[in-house]
Amino acid sequence: MAMQTSDVKGATASSSRLQCWVESLILGLGIPSAIWAVSKFISVSIPAAVHGSPEQRFFFWFSAGVVVEWLFVIGL
Repeated sequence: MAMQTSDVKGATASSSRLQCWVESLILGLGIPSAIWAVSKFISVSIPAAVHGSPEQRFFFWFSAGVVVEWLFVIGL
């Protein structure tokens, strides 16, 4: 009986460790690439993001990170 209990603990520890690694990879690699993709999409679709005033360009640059951050918060 004790062996079965230890096997169950080992299986749950292994699966939770794998889940932790997967989430870390998603956050570590997914967020920067998603920010880059959203930033490129904004600069292609909104001309003010490239040719606007410095305030407008900063706003659109900043908004890409905010959008991606909230999408990841909602997704995770």
